[in-house]
Amino acid sequence: MPILSPGPSHDAAACPAYGQCNDYARKRDPTRFTTWADDKDTSGKCYEHATLISFNNYPGWYNRAGDKSAPLSWNDKAAACQSGTVAGTKGKPFVISETGAGGVYATTSTSSPAIFSRISQLRPSRAPCAVCRVPDCADA
Repeated sequence: MPILSPGPSHDAAACPAYGQCNDYARKRDPTRFTTWADDKDTSGKCYEHATLISFNNYPGWYNRAGDKSAPLSWNDKAAACQSGTVAGTKGKPFVISETGAGGVYATTSTSSPAIFSRISQLRPSRAPCAVCRVPDCADA
C-alpha cells in the first residue's frame, strides 16, 4: 500500500506522518508491503516506516541528462540500501518505482533533440543494462 507518494521524506519532522500511514495500512492488511515512491533517494529519513524501499529517479534524463552511464547510479542506490548505509533500509526489498524518460506526443527532432522528443527518450533506454545487479541482494 503506497503512502505519501512522494512526499517530504527528507525532512525528519515528516517521519511521524509516514509512521502513522504505515501503521494504519498495516492494521488494514498486514500481508502487504507498505512503501511510497520516494524521490529523495538516499537522502530520505523515514525509511524505518516502510517495509519495501521504493525510489523514483531518472538518471540520464532529468538529472545528469545525456550521461549514458548515469543509469548505473542505481547500483549505488541499491547497494546503499542493502548495506544499511541509508537508515531504515537494511534487510528490506528495494525496487525502482519510476525511471526512464518522458516524452510529449509528436515531439520530434533529428539535429538537436528537445528533451521530450522521441529521439531523446531513447538515450536512457540505451544505457548499459547492468543496472541493479547487486550481488546477493535477494539474500539481504
